[in-house]
Amino acid sequence: MQKKSSPEYALPQTQPRLRGPQKKAADFLLMNERIAGLIPNATRLISLQKTCEKILPGHFAFSEVLQLDKNRLTVGVPNQATAAKLRQKLPELQTGLANAGWPVESIRVRVRIKAKTPPRPVPQKRELPRAAIDELEKLKIRLGDKGEQSPLADAIHTTLDLHR
Repeated sequence: MQKKSSPEYALPQTQPRLRGPQKKAADFLLMNERIAGLIPNATRLISLQKTCEKILPGHFAFSEVLQLDKNRLTVGVPNQATAAKLRQKLPELQTGLANAGWPVESIRVRVRIKAKTPPRPVPQKRELPRAAIDELEKLKIRLGDKGEQSPLADAIHTTLDLHR
């Protein structure tokens, strides 16, 4: 029996155009042999991710390309529900990838639960009205007349320093 060989596909080659700080960072990374060896694979996976997002924009929003090895694509999803929805669209994804020139014979969906930290709130500086600043000044003077060093006096002093 003759062994069936898979056709060789040319992988889409995309080189990002880097400028400024990105170019400096890329040049720095290329100086290290170990990291330099990872860059072509990372570029290829990023390109494959973008292609998948174009083929299935709604279904691939929370998914990520993890690996393409021996014509087998591994896709990571955040939960079982997303995995079930994506599995229904795998034939469409595989056909789209073949049309785009990617050598994908099979696709594996893997659930990867990630602990996401909520984004930190951005501190907002609120402007105090002039009348409030004047009243705080009066209170500071009254507290200073008594000669007391209290946490309230310190807080008023700090607030006034921020709003002057």
